[in-house]
Amino acid sequence: TYHTGQLDDFSSATAGGSPATGQAVPNYYAIHDLRLLADGEGQPKLGLFCRGGITPEPALSMVSWYADTGLNWFAPLPGRADDTAGVAVSYTKFGRAFRETTGPDGIAADETTLELTYLAVITHWLTMQADAQFLFNPAINPNTHSRETATVLGLRAAITF
Repeated sequence: TYHTGQLDDFSSATAGGSPATGQAVPNYYAIHDLRLLADGEGQPKLGLFCRGGITPEPALSMVSWYADTGLNWFAPLPGRADDTAGVAVSYTKFGRAFRETTGPDGIAADETTLELTYLAVITHWLTMQADAQFLFNPAINPNTHSRETATVLGLRAAITF
């Protein structure tokens, strides 16, 4: 990808200060999907995905690199041929220059997330997706001044018309 606008140059900012702007640079991103198992009709039953991204100019990005991987289990329950269950883990490495702008109680150097999800196809026009994310080593809690595992729960409805 290539962002054509100006970006914050975090290397020019101090803790609590505003960064200057810098010229955009390219970012590199790779995706790989792989069918691990298929049913007798050739439909996928278990899939693996891997993604990653990196920027050659970490001073202009909050994230210097990112990677995730996971498994998708298609039709996990009898009678639910269109549903998908998934589990994934991601790792985010925050840029040093960005971290320095957040001060001593700012964000951690990195963050790991474990995600569990289930997509249920209710009708041909309605899907519901439950999601649970567990973030390890997130930003410092300003009340306790410690890094605590955060839990995020969600439910998304999608209507197609």
